[in-house]
Amino acid sequence: MKKKSRRSTNGATSSGKDLKWDYSDSPLHGENVAGSKEDGLSHRHTATLEIIYQSIMADHKKTRADSHRAQTASLNLQGTICKLTKTCTKLLERMTKFENRVAVLENEVMAQMKLCEATETHLTDTHWKLEKLGNRFRHNNLRVLGIAEGLEGSDTRKYIVKLFNTAFSDLPNQNWDIEEPLTDS
Repeated sequence: MKKKSRRSTNGATSSGKDLKWDYSDSPLHGENVAGSKEDGLSHRHTATLEIIYQSIMADHKKTRADSHRAQTASLNLQGTICKLTKTCTKLLERMTKFENRVAVLENEVMAQMKLCEATETHLTDTHWKLEKLGNRFRHNNLRVLGIAEGLEGSDTRKYIVKLFNTAFSDLPNQNWDIEEPLTDS
């Protein structure tokens, strides 16, 4: 009866006392590594080499996977940066347009403010002219200049009527009368 050979975790196959290693996935496959005395390697050295090789291969696979993940993350990051750059460019364009519109509106506001100031100045001038006209209409007074103070005595009205009758004696119809000024009451 033959003993079944079983494979150990490190790749060795055991069938009784002699150990043989399975190097089919190793770069050492096909070379004389069976641990014979001729090549100077013992079974122990061969097993150690196989463990080292397995460890290196596992690290290599892990490094490749990590590298692939890093590349994928880098590509994703580049895509995100590209999208952000486009978004920032669009926002910058919108802000530039907005600033231009605000500048136009500010210019219009300044023009309107100047127009308002001019209108206000004109309105103030017109108000004073109207005030003067109203005063002139309400108080149609005759100013007599050159008469010394105190000559009129106690009744100014009688003195002025007498003065006009004397000054304008050549004019026909000398019925001079002085009305009392109107008051705003």
